This record gives sequence, structure tokens and C-alpha cells, in this order.
Amino acid sequence: AKAPPGRPQAVGGGDAHEDFRGFYLRFLGERDARVEITSATAFRLQEAFTLITQFAFDPDGMKTPTVPVLCKGTATNPDYGIFVNREGTVLVRLSGTSPAEFVIPARAFPNRDCTVAVVYDGKALAVYLGATLAKTYPCTGRVRTSAAPLMFGGAPGAAFAGSLYVVRIFDRALDGTELAALGETPIRPAAAPKPKRKITEPVKPRPAPEVATSLQNPNAVIFHDFMKMQPPGAVQTSSRTNTWYLRTKATFMAVADDVLHLGDGGEWPDLIYDPGLKGRYDLYIGMRAASQKSQLQIRTDTMKEYATVRLKPHDPVHVNYDMLWAANVAMDGRTIELHAVGESVYLDYLSFVPVEHDRKPPEVSAFVTLEPRLENTDLASYLAEHDRRTYRDPTPLPALRPESQKRGFVLFSRPWMDLVFPNAIPATDAGSIELVCRAARGEYEPVTISLELFDLESDPDELRNLAMDPASQETLVAMQATLMQLQQEYGTVTRPRERR
Repeated sequence: AKAPPGRPQAVGGGDAHEDFRGFYLRFLGERDARVEITSATAFRLQEAFTLITQFAFDPDGMKTPTVPVLCKGTATNPDYGIFVNREGTVLVRLSGTSPAEFVIPARAFPNRDCTVAVVYDGKALAVYLGATLAKTYPCTGRVRTSAAPLMFGGAPGAAFAGSLYVVRIFDRALDGTELAALGETPIRPAAAPKPKRKITEPVKPRPAPEVATSLQNPNAVIFHDFMKMQPPGAVQTSSRTNTWYLRTKATFMAVADDVLHLGDGGEWPDLIYDPGLKGRYDLYIGMRAASQKSQLQIRTDTMKEYATVRLKPHDPVHVNYDMLWAANVAMDGRTIELHAVGESVYLDYLSFVPVEHDRKPPEVSAFVTLEPRLENTDLASYLAEHDRRTYRDPTPLPALRPESQKRGFVLFSRPWMDLVFPNAIPATDAGSIELVCRAARGEYEPVTISLELFDLESDPDELRNLAMDPASQETLVAMQATLMQLQQEYGTVTRPRERR
């Protein structure tokens, strides 16, 4: 389309950034943060047009369920617009056509780049996600025109949160070939023409462009299978205070839906990972911080100090960061150690880029400082506020039945309102009893059987769980095998009950 006579004007707050694609805008979901073109005659589209935008939305920063990426007019009654909701559903809204709203049958993933193209020719409306045609809708009518401003990055009362890379508007319907050509062209501001000069020597070829993050480097080794970290059992798929939590379906991260979550308050073990690499690498970590106090320490087993990763004041939180924490490291036989310090963080991946294939020179992230091992601040503050008291069950151990002695445990039940601790003692050995858990129709109740290992001679109060002790792994493996055998022997019985 022709350049509009109006000038773009920033309203509210927003940040301009640059990466390997060029300049882009970052919106933090602040009230009325957007860009407007206020010309009364600009971008009036009626019978045919094409809208193209490339963006990445952050659902954590969205204050309203649905926000416009671009629209002309208000968010509730636009001339035309492309919208996204917290679940990643993309919507197209038009005024004056039949129908007027279109829900795209495909999903945009949080914090990941998404390109949407909307093509209207007066008879049908086609929507493309990336280079794929999502759907074509029958649509007729002339789009309403008004003097409302064109806005992108939000609208009054509906602030967009995320990154906005591309906005392209054409006053005609582009075909598939034209769209494909645009998709292969990097979106960058037009460069000013350079003055001609006389060449006196051969021109050296330009080096290949450097990638902005380690994820775009085709030679990077990406690790995010955190269940392989040592010691065994240190990473669990349920939230606990003494283990790391592998959170699933966390679609706001960059690599996978599984993310290692370090929750608030707890005594987390150090994690060890052996990447099995040889040669020299630049080491990156992909993570996001939940607060300004979030921090994490990481090092190789030969480093005397830790690389402490933390945000600086006023840096945005709940944003995915790719940070270089160590450069030109000889990785032959080296392992990686993660140490939790405090406050909630989300660990997405560890990335290892061969030195010869990385940026020159690599610059360690400004978020990284070398420091000695830090104390777990959450655990220290928790223990300072609470007195740790040992629970001692005065109940004497009952006489055990032969079958209980054979299988190595006593199965017992107490009234559901009784307070029961892990070291509670059964009043009697009832032998084989049935444990029953019921749930209402359409709901569920989780039932967890945990395995803990204690030395009752040196630790009668069962305060130190030896399941995390490497010296006890042989005993733990044997107990786990016994537990699996018991699960196969007894199994889980589900009996549907009739309503009464």
C-alpha cells in the first residue's frame, strides 16, 4: 500500500529491540501501550486486502482474555483486525462483511514466533499460518471504513503482551506465490543507499550472518531431557519441597512443553548432567525468571566459582532468556552442576555451541556474575521463621503377622481426620486390608505411593531420607524392584459404584 500521510506515534510504554531479523517491538502488557497511525485517510480497506503480521504473544502479561495484534478501530468494534487470546487462538474480525468474525482452527504457541496472513478478495477470506493455508471462509461484503486510527500492539483497554516483528498491509489480495516470496524475505528496515566508490581491490565476501540465540545455531547441542539428570529421583513430575519439579504442558517456553520448575521454598539437591562432549564449547542456558529475586548457579566440575544467573533491576520477568554463561570451555569429560539459590525459575534447556561455529567474539551475558557457592536463601528464611520439631509417635510397634514380615511392610489405615506423619506407627497389624479412594463423578483424586529410605538405627526419627544418598542407591534399587513386584501382584482395583 502507499505510504500513509499520517505518522506512526507510540502511545504508552514499549521497548524497541534488534535481533537477527531486524528491529522489533516488545510490549509488556502495560495499559494503553501501542503504536497508532492517526491519519483519517490511512489504510481504508474495503473490497480486497491482505494483512500480514509476525508476532509472539506472552499470555502471562495479558490483562484481558483477547487482545488485538493489529486493528483499525476499537478492540470490540474494529473495521478489521487480527486478535489472539490467552490460549493461542487466532481470530479475525471485520465490520460490514458476512460473516464478521472468524476463529482460526489452528493454535499459536506462547512466546514462539507466529506469522499470520489474512487475504480477502470480496468473495472469500483465506487465512495462512506461516506458509500453510489454515482455512478459507466464504465471505462477502465491503469492509466498513472509518476515521479510526490503525493500531498495532494493542488497543485502548486491551494491551498486547509479547513481541511484534512484522506488520504489512496491502490494498489488494495477494496470491500464494506472492505470499511465499514474502515469507522467504527477511523483514528488515530498508537500508539507505550507499555512495558509489571506485573498487581498487577485490571485494571480500561477507561472512555468514551470526545467529541471535544458541537455538538458531544449527551446530548447537540442545539438552532438555531433565529426567536424565543425577542423582536419581532429584527431578519429579509432581511438586515437592525437596526435589526439582518437571512441569509438563508449559507451552510458554521456547524448546519444549516440559520445563524444569524450581518452586518457592525447599531444600533442592544439586543436579549433575554429563553431556558427553569433547572439544571446546560456548555454554548457554535457556530460562525465565518469575521475579527480580530469581537466581540460579551453574558451573562445570572444574570451575572453582559458580556462574550466578540473575536479572538486573527493572529487567522484565516471565520472559524467555538465552544466556551465555561460559565461553571457550574444554568439555572433555566435564559435567554440569546446577545449584538452586532461591525464588522461582523455569529452566528450559542447556545449549552447547562449538567454539568454531559460534559468534565472534562471544560475550558472556550481562546477567551472569562469577561468585562462590551461595546459600539457599528461600530455605534459610523459611527455617528462620519456623521451628523444626521432631514428631515422635508414642504408639509401640505391634506384633507383626507372618505375611507382613515376609513382604516387609505393614498396610494400615487411620480415620481420615487424624493427623498422620511419615513415621506414624500402626496401632495393630490387621493383615491384608483394602485401601479405598473415591471421587465424585467427573472428578479425580490423586493417590500417591512414595518410597522413602531411612536408617532406623542411626535415625529413629526418620529425618534424613537416604533415597537421595548415592551410597544407598543399591538398597533403593532393590526396594523399587520390590515395589514394582508388589504393584504387579496386588495391582489397582477400580469398582464402579451405582448411584443411590
